[in-house]
Amino acid sequence: MADDNRFFRWLGRINSILFFLGAACLILFAGVPALIWTMAPREAPAAPQPASDGYTYEFAGLGETAGSTVITHLDGTDEGIATLQRVARGGSYGLSSGGRSYDVDIVNLLAVDLKTMKNRWLFHGVKHDIEGVYQVRELVPVPQNAADPVTALLMDVADADTNGDGKITSADRHALYVYRIGSSKPVKLVDAVLVSGVQQLDGERIVVTYYDGKTDHAVLLSAKDFRVVADTPLSATPK
Repeated sequence: MADDNRFFRWLGRINSILFFLGAACLILFAGVPALIWTMAPREAPAAPQPASDGYTYEFAGLGETAGSTVITHLDGTDEGIATLQRVARGGSYGLSSGGRSYDVDIVNLLAVDLKTMKNRWLFHGVKHDIEGVYQVRELVPVPQNAADPVTALLMDVADADTNGDGKITSADRHALYVYRIGSSKPVKLVDAVLVSGVQQLDGERIVVTYYDGKTDHAVLLSAKDFRVVADTPLSATPK
């Protein structure tokens, strides 16, 4: 009987030792990699990097609301517009329209369907200089308590390096483009060196002034189909 008790005591000790060895192996297998991962140095997430052309690009709002939003809702439509800006040095990154200490240029516009959030670029790439974006309204002036839907955008755009300095900026020739809300892409209306002004007179007429390199012009556009109704040179010297 004593031998049997001794045998079972040894068997219990062996089982205990095997149990603790198994538990220790499990702890080492699961815990050591976690400890190594915790103690190992890791790099912080990388900040957005400048594009290969040396600039950085960021989104901002359109017009007067640019300081408070990234996507500007076009009144009376299901479409929003965000501008893509080129920053020469520094500035903020990502979907931001905060303060900047460097010059910025608008290089493209992103149209966003506010029902589905599907979006598309109005122009190809970033080789543009968009000096102005003007919202064309259905009703001008707007009757009291009436809706004021946006029907189109008129844009003052340079899309070629016409002065040969290797970049596209406000110093290059510009043209007037129209983008009708919901259409596939903008259409060029008027070639110019400089588009100096756009004013919608009413729901039928828009006046555009531009310089062609020799003479200033005043153009009357239809606010409905954007055809050129009249194009008149303006003399800078009274006669």
